[in-house]
Amino acid sequence: MYLDVGFGYKLAVNEIYALLPINILSVKNLALEKRKQGKMIRATKGRKGRSLLLLKNGMVCVSAYTTDEIVNNIHELNIVNRNGGKLDDE
Repeated sequence: MYLDVGFGYKLAVNEIYALLPINILSVKNLALEKRKQGKMIRATKGRKGRSLLLLKNGMVCVSAYTTDEIVNNIHELNIVNRNGGKLDDE
């Protein structure tokens, strides 16, 4: 399953290690460090980053979506997957 993290960027759900709000100083510092190392994907299209996804391969993805929006998207993906492609529980 692939998760939409904003503006057409999609990540494999099973490759996501952690989801963090980016407004915490230590998370911002981690993002800056990964950017210097060339291990950052920016899925913001120039907008403010609101969450940071840590990936299993050591890269990070900055998303304009909040952590709650991403969790809701994952939940919807799980419902669709269980219902054979239908979003509602019919």
